Amino acid sequence: MDVTRAQVTVIPAIAARSYAKGEVISMAISARTRANLPASKVVYGKKSSVGGKGRNAYPIHDKAHARAALSRAAQSNTAGSYRTVERKVNRLYPSITTRHHQGR
Repeated sequence: MDVTRAQVTVIPAIAARSYAKGEVISMAISARTRANLPASKVVYGKKSSVGGKGRNAYPIHDKAHARAALSRAAQSNTAGSYRTVERKVNRLYPSITTRHHQGR
């Protein structure tokens, strides 16, 4: 898959990896797309106070976003937040390795 210059400038660390044919590299999603994600594809839904009331927080609709959510939760320095994100990511993507789960 060819990576355009714009994609490389946005996410240089991710663009350096090799991806399967047809896999999307860009991680940016619009507010409308985030708002329309089903509850199964976000960690904290619209009723949660995390990320602001009425806003889906930590979208995990693909593997790249799942890894990013784990990363952001680890930066928050709250074990509860990381554990919640980790649990949801492990259910959707068992192949992703986390602190308490070895990927399959």
